[in-house]
Amino acid sequence: MQPNADPRGAAVQERPQPRKRSRAGLTLGCLSILVILVLALGAIWTFGIRPYAHDMATQELDAAMTRAVNQVPDASNITNIPGLPPLPPGSMCLFHP
Repeated sequence: MQPNADPRGAAVQERPQPRKRSRAGLTLGCLSILVILVLALGAIWTFGIRPYAHDMATQELDAAMTRAVNQVPDASNITNIPGLPPLPPGSMCLFHP
């Protein structure tokens, strides 16, 4: 019997042997995938997460500054500040140049 023959008489084609990859080819493939992943994550950070986090932080800072400014008393009608000597009568400005 021939090694490449089917028992029914038909010729059997040999399967091509899978190519063996060298160590350099495997390393290059892994590094390529890692570079693509790093680039994809960088793009997601740059165009997605960073602007969202920046807007959220800006809103929080604006709200905190507004609360702080609203807690400052209006100094235009204060004539006597505790702990300081009283202002002269008729003085409207706290700071004289």
